[in-house]
Amino acid sequence: MKLDSTLETVLKDLYTQLRDNSEITVESPQYRQTQIDVLVSCGLVKKIDVSTLDGWAYIIQPTYEGENYFQINQSPLLRKVNEFIQRGEEIKSKEFHSGSGGFPGYFSGPLYDAWMNEIKIFNERHLKDHPLYESISSTIFHNKRQLRSFNDMMGHLHALESDDEYWGTDMSQLGLNMGENKVMSKKVFIVHGHDEAALHEMARTLSNGGFEPIILHEQPDAGLTIIEKIERYSDVDFAVVLYTECDVGREKQAPIEAQKYRARQNVVFEHGYLICKLKRNHVCALVKGDVETPGDISGVIYVKMDEAGAWKMQLAKNMSAAGLPVDLNEFCR
Repeated sequence: MKLDSTLETVLKDLYTQLRDNSEITVESPQYRQTQIDVLVSCGLVKKIDVSTLDGWAYIIQPTYEGENYFQINQSPLLRKVNEFIQRGEEIKSKEFHSGSGGFPGYFSGPLYDAWMNEIKIFNERHLKDHPLYESISSTIFHNKRQLRSFNDMMGHLHALESDDEYWGTDMSQLGLNMGENKVMSKKVFIVHGHDEAALHEMARTLSNGGFEPIILHEQPDAGLTIIEKIERYSDVDFAVVLYTECDVGREKQAPIEAQKYRARQNVVFEHGYLICKLKRNHVCALVKGDVETPGDISGVIYVKMDEAGAWKMQLAKNMSAAGLPVDLNEFCR
């Protein structure tokens, strides 16, 4: 489904307001009733009628389809800008240290470093023709880990996100290899430990979404070693890694009470291997339970595999951002 530009503008405006609110009221003359009715009929917003003396009004609530419309329909580069913004908001909550004693606050941590470095690469590869190219380069060059640098970068990213004219341009004219003709594989490689329930739930979710889960031990050996099987059957465009409570461990000097649940060693190894092979945004790591995750895989964000199933939506977003065709209704059921 693809809306025309006018309806896309209305939908984007609604969800901008819904970022900080669970529901909003829309009415004339700011909005046309017929436009809102079309968005409701498409399942992109949910409405509740409100009686007024002067005309019509609706209370609007978000839907899964509406929240992910732009993720599905926008260009891969714009999805990357959206990802940078989402990661920036998370980094501010995790790696910003408030100042004290007259000293200003600052950022410190692997997520912030990876974020800035990836934006630098993105800027050099894809934005040399954009008016913000020099501003982004300057912010990166003068980065002093201060809140001002972070706020400047977030401002640049939000301006990029709102530049509909630029993203509406024929990308071939920008000299970009968008890979639009590539057919993405619907095979998804699953790395797992001993938690069979987590494995089966993941496989079922992928199958419901129209993808083929690849589980290593179910593939024929054909005389191959384990590493050779990994190399052969990880010829995919996306992988999921399940960190589950399989092993326990601690520092040698620490008391036994300090030991924590850890994933199997093969899970950590294959996670790193797949990041190298597929690139980080094509690998999604999910954590079930209270599992200690590796501290040396910089910039990796782990998705909590909660019992309510909210992880399915986050996984669907990650797969969609990587370019895979995801039907949210089927995937998240």
